[in-house]
Amino acid sequence: MVRAFYLDMTGQPVPETLLTEGRKWLLEEDFISFRQYLRDRRLTIWQWMQSLRGVRETAWFASDDPVPFLIWLVQRLGLAAKPVGMRTDG
Repeated sequence: MVRAFYLDMTGQPVPETLLTEGRKWLLEEDFISFRQYLRDRRLTIWQWMQSLRGVRETAWFASDDPVPFLIWLVQRLGLAAKPVGMRTDG
């Protein structure tokens, strides 16, 4: 999906592909949701791990191109650098 979105947004043709019935993918934000569900006791670690079975694709992580995932991770962890000269003490 991410690749198709990128190609479409950049005006490139999106090639036709055969969709696989039951294909599972993971949006990495699921890790953030999992923490909240765990805290609220609405999901156990075992239940969450079972839900990951069969995942074949992720939205941001790819072993052959880790940069998009690293950027996502830095943004989610709040590690992005603040512009130089910005004061936060008023």
